Amino acid sequence: MFFWNSYSYRFCEIDSKSLSIPFAAIRCAIHDIMPVGKSWSEEASNLLVEITNNHFVRVSIVERIKENMLSVDLITTSCVEAISVRESFLYTGLAREMSGAANLPSPLKVTNTSK
Repeated sequence: MFFWNSYSYRFCEIDSKSLSIPFAAIRCAIHDIMPVGKSWSEEASNLLVEITNNHFVRVSIVERIKENMLSVDLITTSCVEAISVRESFLYTGLAREMSGAANLPSPLKVTNTSK
């Protein structure tokens, strides 16, 4: 038996102006870390869930990698002390810093070229 529990009178067509609103999501990567192996382990996935599950999480933007991608850190704020996802992955050995990433120029940093 199929039961439909919806109020169809609440549905309406989306106006054309609303269709041009950009999506509210942008692709992100945890800043300057990569998996220890070739890909992220199940243990790493479990750690991410453990840190963020049922907690308020602040997204801290570190830099813009591309036009449509940000480098971020996730920080839980509902615990007694704030926990950084990036630092947790490094501390547990489930991730390592990307080599040479500190030497790459950041597109968000402005340098003064005139002297």
